[in-house]
Amino acid sequence: MAKVVIRFAPIVAVLLGLANPAHAVNDKQIKAAINAAIAFLKTQPTQFQQGTIAAHYQEGAIGLTGIALLEAGVDPGDPHIQEIAKTIRAWAVKQSNTYQLAVDIIFLDKLGEDIDTTLIQSMGARLVRGQSAQGGWSYHCPVPDTNEQSRLSTALAGASMKGKRGEPVGVDPSTRPKLDPAVEEQLKGARAPAEQFDDNSNTQFALLGLWAARRHGLPVDDALARLDRRLRALQLPSGGWAYSTDTNLSQASTAPMTCAGLLGLAVTAGNRGERSMKAATVDAEGRVKPASAAPAEPKNIPNLLQTDKNVIAGFKYLGQVLNGDPLAAGPAATLTPTPGTTSGITVGTLASDLYFMWSLERVCMVYGVGRVSGKDWYAWGADQLVATQKSNGSWMGGRNFGADIDTSFALMFLCRSNIVKDLSNLLANRRMSSTTGALKPSTEVKRGAGSTTAKDPPDKTADPSDPATMAKALASATGTKYAELLKQYTDSKGPAFTQALAAAIPQLTGEAQKQARDALADRMARFSATTLKERLRDSDREMRCAAALAVCMRDEQDLVPDLIDAINDADDLVVRAARRALKGISEKDFGPPAGASAAQKRQAIADWKAWWDAKKKD
Repeated sequence: MAKVVIRFAPIVAVLLGLANPAHAVNDKQIKAAINAAIAFLKTQPTQFQQGTIAAHYQEGAIGLTGIALLEAGVDPGDPHIQEIAKTIRAWAVKQSNTYQLAVDIIFLDKLGEDIDTTLIQSMGARLVRGQSAQGGWSYHCPVPDTNEQSRLSTALAGASMKGKRGEPVGVDPSTRPKLDPAVEEQLKGARAPAEQFDDNSNTQFALLGLWAARRHGLPVDDALARLDRRLRALQLPSGGWAYSTDTNLSQASTAPMTCAGLLGLAVTAGNRGERSMKAATVDAEGRVKPASAAPAEPKNIPNLLQTDKNVIAGFKYLGQVLNGDPLAAGPAATLTPTPGTTSGITVGTLASDLYFMWSLERVCMVYGVGRVSGKDWYAWGADQLVATQKSNGSWMGGRNFGADIDTSFALMFLCRSNIVKDLSNLLANRRMSSTTGALKPSTEVKRGAGSTTAKDPPDKTADPSDPATMAKALASATGTKYAELLKQYTDSKGPAFTQALAAAIPQLTGEAQKQARDALADRMARFSATTLKERLRDSDREMRCAAALAVCMRDEQDLVPDLIDAINDADDLVVRAARRALKGISEKDFGPPAGASAAQKRQAIADWKAWWDAKKKD
């Protein structure tokens, strides 16, 4: 079973014996739901089948399950993923539908085979040419001609496959592949008919496809600039967006399409910001490293939550709708099957719309928003999803896209996936300071007194280039300022934030110290198993303690022997953390007690090793 990171802070509180906030479901239930969903999706076909509910979506439905599995931690070399890849590559040669093109690009971008760049460039060109005169997308894009299909088929037939994830492609603009001359010619071809209406659903998939395709050398600046103008022009007075530009259809704002609009503004702003930092380098996760000699007047990657009126209005509308949903604030116990319902949720509510729930999760992850108008969107959605998952691990939402599609949406929500991590790192959690060139985090949107406002910016003394200064800023902060900095240090990318948290903990006391330890463990739960193994042997006891808890949060069973070794740590805090982590993984307790003697540690280690040896034989 794939290992899954559950970034949900209360599990750390449980391990440390702290009080938990009220919540209908716990982390163990969420993790069980995720694992059941992964198991279900692995039973789904990897070849397109006529007559299925999702047949209308051709290989797109198959690709979506692949994306969801990868986001849930399934290895790209997994046989099921590789079978999906074969199907996607075969369809990529001739596909011309917007949804499918976008999903195919997003999926292949995560695999890293050389042939995938060739396919992605070609499919991306079809998306660019499919953009409507209004700046959006409808269902169809230009069909590749016979010469292009032949070129791609030949390339695919002769491709050498590694069968596993290669190095991330083109996150740093300076390393992006060159555009194939054949694709350059395609981009000069005919575009979508001027009379073609577009819609925001197709558009949000297309823009995600283009964001991925740009990493493979596809020029997208003009297409995204047109999209930005379209979204700003079509935003309604409510702050939301409607489904389509077709005036024969409803022009009322909807929650899913508002998410699409907000996502579009994030993508277009991120693209502009990236282009303004040509002198900077970008690492594999989209973390920006400014050039040592910054230009005299560096351009900002703006904090849209504070500066963009369209974004602020969009989140305000989204919060109003979310808080107005009949199930948004109700306990899971109210979810009882009644006539006209699906899976115990009333059709038409936001909670029954798994497409919306995925859209909400995606937008909040991109912008780094934990609460919308005061509502914890993840806690709300997780409660609903755990309560309505079927016994086979699937979901069926009110729209009834099919169990494979609906389960993919639900799984990505529960995993808090982010298929555009480089975008959120460039935009939502990093913005260029016009004074130092350092990167500052954005803040979350909260609604109070009838309006949407943004929190005060983080303390300017918290310079990410200086962990000691950052630690001092956190240790000296109180109240709201402490909460803001703690969130910043927990969520932001970069080793300086990890070091700052570890350095701040000894300077704190009481509840603030407990919260900082929770934050460091939650942060480390995003690290790889290799990194956690190293941190378990770190010279800093706070690092070792947090790494032990993170191993439990990730259920990294391969690191159980390392946790057992940590029982012999010289620091009792680390010993207790290792014991609690082992208890969390095994649901057993072989000690040692707090303040254990050397003999008690040796006995506990022997007992834990005996349990582990027996488990490996099962």
